[in-house]
Amino acid sequence: MLRQGDSGAPIEELQKSLEDAGFDPGPIDGIFGPKTAAAVKAFQESEDLQVDGIAGPNTMGALAKASAKNEAATVRDEKAAFRSKLSQSSAARKEDEDEDEDESGPTPL
Repeated sequence: MLRQGDSGAPIEELQKSLEDAGFDPGPIDGIFGPKTAAAVKAFQESEDLQVDGIAGPNTMGALAKASAKNEAATVRDEKAAFRSKLSQSSAARKEDEDEDEDESGPTPL
């Protein structure tokens, strides 16, 4: 169980997970301070968990699921943005080809 006053790599991972889930723990510094505690409480409230500011098994399990869900959504969004850029690029190339054809006149037979 992680709580205010703790520090180290596990707290840094907690902070990263909170941030991935959309909750601001303050700086990712490995120190479970007031901002991290507030982020844990906000997360617990959003998940209908006991709001105690302690990152125990229930909170950590829910946080892992929320982080994974947000990461999947980010990947989906990035893929969609890439497809959109690719489509725009293809359309622009087609437009350029059409303009080149217009400028050179009719294609000889």
